Amino acid sequence: MKKIITLILVFGIMITATACGTNTGSSSNSESKKDTTSVSAKKEETKKDKEDDEYDYISHRAGFEVKIPYLFRRDDIIGEPILRIDDNSVPGAEQEYILIAGLEKETVDPSKLKEIPKMLEPKMQEMMTSYRPTRFLETYSQKYDSVEECEYNGYKMLKAKGSITGANYGEEDKTVNYVAYYFLITADTGYDKFENVPSFVISYTEKTDKESLKKIEGYADVAAKSIKPWD
Repeated sequence: MKKIITLILVFGIMITATACGTNTGSSSNSESKKDTTSVSAKKEETKKDKEDDEYDYISHRAGFEVKIPYLFRRDDIIGEPILRIDDNSVPGAEQEYILIAGLEKETVDPSKLKEIPKMLEPKMQEMMTSYRPTRFLETYSQKYDSVEECEYNGYKMLKAKGSITGANYGEEDKTVNYVAYYFLITADTGYDKFENVPSFVISYTEKTDKESLKKIEGYADVAAKSIKPWD
């Protein structure tokens, strides 16, 4: 009986020792983690510096700001900011766009966040059909290839990727590929107060190559991660 108890005690000590070793790690492991952390921090710092050089904040009347590329021009159509590459020599089929909008008169319960992409489709179509060269005056069909939940700066969001197909009168169907973030904004601008206003930032292009799709996703990602109230 004593031998059995002794073996159990020894086995118990071995388990404890292994667990502690896993949690604390050796000094070399700690140094390795520090090195990795240091490299990651430097990469993030470099990324932020580059972002600061290439992006600037743009405000929306619902009381929030997002970052957009310096090399994009702003046109306010139907009172909402529409942005595109600031180079008139770029053909329409090669353009890249960013739209920012919100339904200031609407209030949505946060539990219904998943419902706002459909709610915002008419607003998105309205903005697109009010701006050349990609217009969907006659037909408009939005496809959601993927939708995922995320959170940045305290804002819960939906990130959607997909395509929009439609036609202007007398023209053939066109398709644009997009990345959009949907979120709810609560803000006090000093002039107006907004409560859970359904809003979106979308970037899109007619181009289909991987590099172009990666670029428009980058625009949307930077905008979403930079959302903040007016300064």
